[in-house]
Amino acid sequence: MSREHLGDRRQWIALAAILLIGGVLRGLYLAESVSKPDFANPLADAGFHDYWARALISGDWNPPADNPDPRINSVPFVRPPGYPYFLAFVYGLTGKSYLGARIAQMALGLINCWLAYLLGRAIFGRSVGLILAAFMAVYWALIYIEVELHDPVLLITLSLLFFLVMCHWLRKPASWPLVVGGVLLGLMILVRPNVAVFAPAAIAWVWWHARRKLLPAVILAASAVAAVLPATIRNLVVANDFVAVSANGAINLYIGNNSNADGITTRIPDLQDVTGQSGWSCYSFDQIVRGISEREGRALKYSEVDRYFLKRGLQEITGAPGRFLRLTARRAALFWGPAEVSNNKVVAVEKAESAVLRFIPGFPVILAWALLGGGYSG
Repeated sequence: MSREHLGDRRQWIALAAILLIGGVLRGLYLAESVSKPDFANPLADAGFHDYWARALISGDWNPPADNPDPRINSVPFVRPPGYPYFLAFVYGLTGKSYLGARIAQMALGLINCWLAYLLGRAIFGRSVGLILAAFMAVYWALIYIEVELHDPVLLITLSLLFFLVMCHWLRKPASWPLVVGGVLLGLMILVRPNVAVFAPAAIAWVWWHARRKLLPAVILAASAVAAVLPATIRNLVVANDFVAVSANGAINLYIGNNSNADGITTRIPDLQDVTGQSGWSCYSFDQIVRGISEREGRALKYSEVDRYFLKRGLQEITGAPGRFLRLTARRAALFWGPAEVSNNKVVAVEKAESAVLRFIPGFPVILAWALLGGGYSG
């Protein structure tokens, strides 16, 4: 056996071992998670995804008890539709099984390990590919989120596929990778619309590497638009309202930059006056629309309420630029810091109480190794 074939064999054995370890960790954590109260009764955003996905299959749009009707069938998308439709597809395959959905997401997580290996190998070589796959296999946050009914695992899959396709195009320029890459970019936007901020950079990158030719960049952009367009058309047809993907972007801008913002919580200062409620969820967004309509003295569309919050958010930023910079710095520190910021659940507590996850190193160790590796490669 030649040295090259021996190296290939060792490489695939190492990858198989990495996937095995990742599979064992996922299986152990899944077995641990089945007994959690919210495993078959997801809450907050996960609960909304679950309700939406099940309604797509059954046609029963009655909301869970004690929640207002979000009127998904008659208003623009309030949340990005990509993940709920993916979850509905998984439920359709698994008989709406909560366990089946988690198994499918963990299987996708292992596929992501393989895709990460391919991407690392394509850009830096075999060793980096194996290291990246190992990170994807054992990093506790990825294992944790794959049990939650949220979009990161799907977004990671689409992202890895996008970069792999772009690497292929860079080596062998042709139209089809640009079409596939554009569709993947559009699907990423349907899952997480703020990916659209990245889209111009991707289009400019293609233009630059195509020796400043416009057609390749146009193909990528047009393919991405074509993937997003069904959601836009659906919003126009169903609600006679131009909302490109979903109507919850600007309210998040306002939440993150209003006078009471602290970089962590999702409080809206005047929510009590607008809706009569101290808190809000995706189920109650329609009540926010009605409350603001009453305040403005006319019936507003969802897109108009989106622009209302956009205006309020920008006013807060321009009116207090110092506060905006401090909040931005605080959020950056929280992102790069060792603490896990809570969202729907207190993530740090979830990790500490897990017999599987508590001993797996956290972000500071990963960051340290990444900086060391970046300095070494430089």
